[in-house]
Amino acid sequence: MFFLFGVSFTKAPVIIFFNFADSLNESTIYRQTIKFYYIIFYPIILCAIYYHLSLQRKIKKEMTDLLKLENQVCFPVYALAKEIINQYRAFLDQLDLTYPQYLVMLVLWEHKEQTVNQIGEKLRLDSGTLTPLLKRLEQKGIVSRSRSTRDERVVNITLTEVGEELKVRAKHLPENLMASMQVPMEELKALKESVEKILDIIHKKDCNGSGKHTCTGQKE
Repeated sequence: MFFLFGVSFTKAPVIIFFNFADSLNESTIYRQTIKFYYIIFYPIILCAIYYHLSLQRKIKKEMTDLLKLENQVCFPVYALAKEIINQYRAFLDQLDLTYPQYLVMLVLWEHKEQTVNQIGEKLRLDSGTLTPLLKRLEQKGIVSRSRSTRDERVVNITLTEVGEELKVRAKHLPENLMASMQVPMEELKALKESVEKILDIIHKKDCNGSGKHTCTGQKE
């Protein structure tokens, strides 16, 4: 009968159980009933065991696949960021700026004066990373740093005349970069929105937990 279930390899256990049932000192109806329930439930148990083992193999395979480079979400993001910064480098070298310094200048060109903490919030950088960067910009004469008269812990960053003049030299940089990359603006906008959404999720998690990202209200 087990051939009907496509499990002929289980014939030996069935024969053993049937012999056991026949050896019982019970009525024929009782022995047949035991055999009937065995035939009904045995394939179900086998199927459950097979499903469990298959699920375990699938989970193991998926865990192994997660360690393949081609399945890493972070790698293409990292590679793209690196490539974009390389595209920037040719234009930023003309301004004597690194990419992080350029980001600081974008903030100051827009807001004129900011505290270290405000710049850190906008660029998602902590003060330990930002302070040396600002010192180098100050050495170039592009920005000036001064302590707040109301709170000496607060450092104000202000554009100098040199920094203002640098904005004029940099005004064509975005369009030159776009021409160099040759990527449709629509695709770049969609990418920007997706990345910002993910960054906001991570940023909120770190601010609510034990992360070290710069959060609103953090002391400088």
